[in-house]
Amino acid sequence: MAIFVAVMIALIFATLATSLFPILLRLFQLKGVNCFYAILVNYLTAFIWGCFLSFQGIGIRNPLQEEWMPLAILAGLTFIVGMLVLDTCTAKAGVSISTVSSRASMVISIIISYLLVPGSAKPNWIAILVVILSLAMIVGVGKQSTAGVRTGGVILWTAVVFVLFGISNSLLKIIQYKIGVAYSPIAESLVSYMNALATSVVFIFALFFGMVMLLIKPAEKRNRLQGKDIVGGVIFGTANFFATFLLIEAMKSIDSAILFPAHNAGVVAIGAIVGWTAFKEPRNWMQIAGMILATGAIVWLCI
Repeated sequence: MAIFVAVMIALIFATLATSLFPILLRLFQLKGVNCFYAILVNYLTAFIWGCFLSFQGIGIRNPLQEEWMPLAILAGLTFIVGMLVLDTCTAKAGVSISTVSSRASMVISIIISYLLVPGSAKPNWIAILVVILSLAMIVGVGKQSTAGVRTGGVILWTAVVFVLFGISNSLLKIIQYKIGVAYSPIAESLVSYMNALATSVVFIFALFFGMVMLLIKPAEKRNRLQGKDIVGGVIFGTANFFATFLLIEAMKSIDSAILFPAHNAGVVAIGAIVGWTAFKEPRNWMQIAGMILATGAIVWLCI
């Protein structure tokens, strides 16, 4: 029972932390924070958190010798590109729609986990379709920009966010599975240590790829780093690390077919409510009905 409670707490806090991503990006845009610099500082912060938690009382292991290392590098690339695309999507479509597009990517995660991770339960396809329907209702019929103008560009950005976040979560699940297979027979504490180490490796490669993008940008197009960019990045990075680390911890005991729908629908609910209230984004009866339907679908998935 204690383990179950700990896993559920990890899932709840991972959901709360993840819901902050588009909200913080929107606040950065409104407050004049350079989102690119804030995202870079975010990954440095997340890496430091990972190092701090992974080197507590256990000898340092060389991640280059781990089987999951290539997956962590690929995850780092999808993390930085996905976050930059999410920033653009948030500016064009708003918090609620950006949140939905990133969280609806659970479809990709569930399917890939079912196909590639041994022991994953067969997805409840009907319940998944209900979740997708509810998310579509929350978005509303037709994607709109924050100015209320329907554009193909908004649809494209939401589609790219959908794919990138789906790939990122799938890579995390595969990394967690490989760590569990390799180390759970030895000690559970070692599994948590390796999860933190893998998370920090993903973040440092996200930072590396972000720095490469910065260096190839012409000097005259680079803005000056400001104090508020650093502060924003530190806040973002703290939320980012714990969202990722706690989600990986929850993956140890909760099947992907339940974890991803519950996590993502929770993030969507928070994002939609904040978007509607704090940022005054438009809402209608269909979006409200979608929230109710999403809650029912989550209960169905967990039965």
